[in-house]
Amino acid sequence: MKFQKKGTHETTVMQRFIFFLTLAAAIGQTASQDVNQRAVPCNEAEPDGPEGYRTISDVMADQRDEQLRIQDGGQPVPPYVFNFCAGVEFVEFETANITLTPLLDGATFICGEAAAPSDVCVFNGGNNQVLIEDSTVPGYDIESVNFIGITFSGFNGAAVAGGASDTTTVNLLDATFAVSSL
Repeated sequence: MKFQKKGTHETTVMQRFIFFLTLAAAIGQTASQDVNQRAVPCNEAEPDGPEGYRTISDVMADQRDEQLRIQDGGQPVPPYVFNFCAGVEFVEFETANITLTPLLDGATFICGEAAAPSDVCVFNGGNNQVLIEDSTVPGYDIESVNFIGITFSGFNGAAVAGGASDTTTVNLLDATFAVSSL
């Protein structure tokens, strides 16, 4: 498994422009899919506004549904974009002993509707917040996983742990690791 971490200072303006064009296209295509069934309006005052996730368990359930569909013979329908609502602190890692495990090839987990640096999505607490593993579906490999604008904080083990094969690449763009000292 390969990790690639890029922050704003390490990417050129052109790289970020191309990346966000690709991201915008991917977000636009998610509306035609049934993958994000458990996404909710991020702002309750704007029910027709941007949708996203407020719980890790909902993201996992939507991924599992798509993984089962693929396992049953369905063709993958990427892009798989999971938008976390900006301004939300995700504490299920500690309170419910949940780990976010990417189950879909090319899954992109972003903070906020546009992954803007001002959006804040904090994964807080727990042992391993993210666990990267090989796919359990025969013939369906997970080659890449993307995290954009996520803050990893308060973890007791590794924020992002992995046991996937060396053909899997994890891309961390504008990720922050807030490590507290003892």
